[in-house]
Amino acid sequence: MIAAEAGCTTGAIYPWFAGKEEIYAAILAESLDRLAAFIARQIAREKDALMKARAAIEAFYRYYQKSPDELSLGLYLFRGRGVQPVGLKPELNRDLNARLASAFDHIVDAISKAGFDDPSGRAADSVAHASGLLILTNAGRMKVFRSRPDQLMIRYLQTALPEASNG
Repeated sequence: MIAAEAGCTTGAIYPWFAGKEEIYAAILAESLDRLAAFIARQIAREKDALMKARAAIEAFYRYYQKSPDELSLGLYLFRGRGVQPVGLKPELNRDLNARLASAFDHIVDAISKAGFDDPSGRAADSVAHASGLLILTNAGRMKVFRSRPDQLMIRYLQTALPEASNG
């Protein structure tokens, strides 16, 4: 698919990469960079600190809602027996984790500036919540819960980051 999209043969790709793992890592790295940039743009659009914090979390959700293939790309390594990560070389894994951390840091920073305690914990909780909604939606399972994921996300944001922060 990559070769076809680039307008070349499969063999023409491999001089640039050591193997499929590096191709995968390069594609995921670009995706994570786009995610971080999207989150930063959404935060910048808001004026109020609380709204910036909510926008950061919602941006993570909306980015993957609009690009479910990129969410699948990021989850691809979780295959095989159960939900266990499979396969990247340590240096590729470190680079991808650093890129994901960049996106995550935007969320943490926005939550911190809004005056909430435990911004890292709140950001992790938020990313986990958004990811769960996205996975259930993409798997066609949200109908089982008779709920709409967008409404659940909005309610979650209001609960996780309430109007009056206790700090």
